[in-house]
Amino acid sequence: MKAIAIVLASLVTSLAAAQQLPSPATSAPYESVPSEEQVRVLLQSDDPRSKAWGAWWTAQTRLRLMEPLLQENLEAHYQGNSLLDEAVMDLTLDAYIQNSETFPPVDLLKAVFPRRPAQSLILFSRIQASPALDLALLDLLATQEGRGTGVEWYAIADLLLSHRAKGFAASLLQKTRIEGSVTVCDPGDCDNLAMFLPPRSIGGEGALPMMRVPGIPPWPIYTLQRVAGNPPVPSRGNTMLVSGPVGVSYHRSIGAAGFSPSQMQSSDGWQVMPAIPTTGDRLGYLGALLNFRNIPQEFEYRAIPWSGADNFLTLVGRFQDEIRGQHESLAQLLNANGFLTEQELARVRAPSIQVSVRDIRATKTQLPAILSR
Repeated sequence: MKAIAIVLASLVTSLAAAQQLPSPATSAPYESVPSEEQVRVLLQSDDPRSKAWGAWWTAQTRLRLMEPLLQENLEAHYQGNSLLDEAVMDLTLDAYIQNSETFPPVDLLKAVFPRRPAQSLILFSRIQASPALDLALLDLLATQEGRGTGVEWYAIADLLLSHRAKGFAASLLQKTRIEGSVTVCDPGDCDNLAMFLPPRSIGGEGALPMMRVPGIPPWPIYTLQRVAGNPPVPSRGNTMLVSGPVGVSYHRSIGAAGFSPSQMQSSDGWQVMPAIPTTGDRLGYLGALLNFRNIPQEFEYRAIPWSGADNFLTLVGRFQDEIRGQHESLAQLLNANGFLTEQELARVRAPSIQVSVRDIRATKTQLPAILSR
């Protein structure tokens, strides 16, 4: 009896484990590699599963001249809300990335970008630079401020930098905010003072629950990752997308056939860092445009020995004027080098300067209020 109980317990455990395993996905439409004509039939099918398999076989067999059908399927499904629509979209984009010498129109990729930024940016990076492409990228750059981890913003900025795109400098000069730190100290005690800033980090990927989608092929997914250092060194087998002040790489992985992805394909949905891009990021890209290291900084520091309220206000005002003068000189330099038109130069606004005061005097008398100027 004891032996029977052990066998029964083992069977129950095995059955429970079996119930937790994924069910086998529906097999491919063809047991052997299909012909070019058979793949065309799949891509032209009314069944989304067949379209998905057609895109998969296009990538696997390196078939050429399938781009018109791929574009047609992408246009038909990128706005869809079902998992089958998403499968067709992802497998079609993957076929373009893995196999294509011709890419979707810029306007179509721009429309696809909000749903699949990684794949769109990979394809954008392979399209020859043009005014239409740069205009689309500039429009998308503005939409990515303060969204997700910022990795999409950095990738777009890197592409615009590599193109030396018109309008890029003017875009970067918007919303600059300088943190001015003033330390008030007793005369003779102002040396060796420094401002310490907390480190920032970004990156990673969000998780999604896998959903059963019977009948679809293995599902390719793409994620973007910030690359530290320049020249950048990709990690975990990533492929370099674009280098720049903040380089970006991408990672391609294949999910199980018959299931949706378990990773988000955009950083927007799982983490939000509204401070990105920082003013430091913007200034860094302007410096890269000019190939010039001596650019204004996001954080400016000044130690002021205390010698009365009037002198304090005079020195703080001079500090603010120096910051504004640096930014005026930067704008003039961008104009002289052809990165900023006369019209754009006329619209450049002085940076917002937020002055904070740290008082380390031995005797702390009332400090006068700092006026913006």
